[in-house]
Amino acid sequence: MISTSKSCVPGGKTYLGVFMTLANVGFGLSTFFQLVLLMLVLYPIVDHVSRTNLKHSSRIKNTIFRLAACTAICITSDLLFLITRHVRLPEDTGIFTGLCSCYDVTINVCTVVCSFADWRKRFFPMITSKEDAISLSSSSKTSTNTTN
Repeated sequence: MISTSKSCVPGGKTYLGVFMTLANVGFGLSTFFQLVLLMLVLYPIVDHVSRTNLKHSSRIKNTIFRLAACTAICITSDLLFLITRHVRLPEDTGIFTGLCSCYDVTINVCTVVCSFADWRKRFFPMITSKEDAISLSSSSKTSTNTTN
């Protein structure tokens, strides 16, 4: 096993160190690209708002806030995972780091889903609102009346 202090593979610790360095660089690039993607999404929105004088539109403000907040949460989650992976306990077998990675990915996926305006429908498609329930019940009554 390469991750032990006395490796079975000659030079295993060297390979592990190179891998960890590359993984840290990859996570740093991931954080940078999340910011780049946020700017690429927000630039046309802000440009449109400034050209059409929609400065007080609450939908646009909510969208911009939601995207910025979701990006901040994703970046914070990634940085916490990077710190957790870097500052490992000596007796860590890798299970804790793997669990932290799973939590990081889960947080990022949930955050991306929350960036949509209809996030409640995306998270809980089986739960309908009162308006949907009323429209469903009225349409079922209409269909039973036409079949009788």
